[in-house]
Formats: sequence, structure tokens, C-alpha cells
Amino acid sequence: MSEEDLRDAAAALRGSVVVAGCGEVGREAAAQVAVDGVVARADDAIPDDAQAAFVGVDLADPSPAVALARRCAAADTLAVLVAAVDPRPTAETRTALATLREAADAVVLSAGDEPVAGTAAGLRTLVRLIAGSDDVNVDLADAETVVATGGFAAVGAATNLDPAAAMTAAVDACGPVSLTRASGALVHLEGDRELSVQAAGDAVAAVRDRLVDGSHVIWGADTDAGEYREGGAHDDEVTARVVLAGVVPVRPPAEAGDPCPRCGASLVGYRMGDRETVACDGCGFADVTTPLGGDPLVPGEDYGSGSGS
Repeated sequence: MSEEDLRDAAAALRGSVVVAGCGEVGREAAAQVAVDGVVARADDAIPDDAQAAFVGVDLADPSPAVALARRCAAADTLAVLVAAVDPRPTAETRTALATLREAADAVVLSAGDEPVAGTAAGLRTLVRLIAGSDDVNVDLADAETVVATGGFAAVGAATNLDPAAAMTAAVDACGPVSLTRASGALVHLEGDRELSVQAAGDAVAAVRDRLVDGSHVIWGADTDAGEYREGGAHDDEVTARVVLAGVVPVRPPAEAGDPCPRCGASLVGYRMGDRETVACDGCGFADVTTPLGGDPLVPGEDYGSGSGS
């Protein structure tokens, strides 16, 4: 396929993608996403001819996003919901995530404690990754293969002079997730014409090294991004974007005063000899690593405490 053919295909892909928002947070986040050729709406209306909808959601009220995901399913439109998740989520947030996961093709988590900014960053990264690969293309079929598994995915981006270092930082930027069950990754590199196939391969290998054997990794690259480069990226830098699919979000070790992830009450600190721990006097919760979304821990399985575990 010629370079012109690739660019025509990329333009057609961008024209079939819609960015939308549900709830106050989702609408504000969607309005901040500007990717050339991609329709961005500050509401939850999805055109009938859209092939994919990337939707910012408000975890305070997941019901509009659930309804939109069901409309997308009826229209055979890929629905990917994007939410910013605080590292120490409340019980209500965990319940909302479980509800969204049941309704959508995928729920993509964007790390950040500021809901609008975090959701907008996740949407922007996701759209640029899938609809911005002009040279080596990642398309919606790839997104469906890797991401649309009905589970959780995480998104991250980073910039560095070294492509492999940029990709490692992008994986770390995905937030506190365990990769012990990760099923695959979508990878996008954005740089200038000096970005070589070897350097891109090294960056992709940096992702593969963090995943279990057999994980599916699909990558794309744009070496002539021009005006669409990230605002802080210089000409000799590479911006790496990654979506990790099949992740298990984990909660960092709790501290006294944090909300109980089970009931929302304030956790109390205790000292047992040389060891400090926290517990909830209301429901009996004790501090163990807990996945988001309401999943119980699998007996005997250690999900770890952060990226790459």
C-alpha cells in the first residue's frame, strides 16, 4: 500500500470515529478533545453511520453511559468508555465501574485525580493512538481485537528522546494496574522522519517485556505528525501512547483516613508490633490489595500493587 493510500485510509478512519461525553464530566472532557478529522461532540448523540464512539463518562452517574453503550450495541457501533479514576476510589466509584464494564465493549481507565482533565487526556490519547497512525496504521479492527474484550483497559502516554524509554514511561503512566492478566496492547509512536523501524521495534519490545507470554501487541507509527505533535514534544522527541487491555486495576496500600473501598467510611490506623495497618470499624474491611469494579480476589492469586506486577 502506498503512502497516499495509507493516508487516505487514515482519513477515512478518523471520519468514522466520534468522541462524545456523558454526564457533566464526560461532556466537558469531550469538548476538550481536538483531533483533526475526528468528530468531537459535547453530548451523547452518536451518528448512525459512526463505526466507533469513544465516550467520556461521569462516574458520579454511570446510567447515561450505560444507555449510550446499549444504543451503540444495537447499531453495531464499537463503544469504548473512558473514565478518570482516582488511585483510591470510593465504593460508589467501584460500583460504577462494575456497571459500566457490563454494558460497554471496553472501559478504558485514565489515571488522574482531576476527573475532567484525566478523562480528556484519556480520550485524546486513545483517539490519537487509533485514528492518528498514518504511516503504520492501527485501525478499529485492531481495537476490537485487542481492547473490546468487555473488561478493563488502561491508557498512558509519555515523551522522551529515546523511543523505548518513552514507551516504558507510557506503560507506567497507565496507573496502578496489574498486568498479570493483560491480554494485549495497542501501541502508537509519534516522531519525526528519523524514527527508524529498529527504534520502533525496541519500543514495542519494551511493552512486550511487561506483558505475559502470548499477549497480543499491535503497533502503529506516525513519523510526520507535524502540527499534531503533543504540545510539549520537540522535533527530536518521540511520543509513545499505549492501551493495555485485560488489566486488573489495583488499589495502592490504604492509609488511615482514606475512604473504605467497601463502605466508604473512614479507615482507622492500627499498630501491631512493628507493623502498621488500617481497617474499617464499620464493615470489617482489612487492608489488602483489591481490584476495582467489585471483583473478588481470585484465591491464591497475587495481583500485585502497580504497573507491571
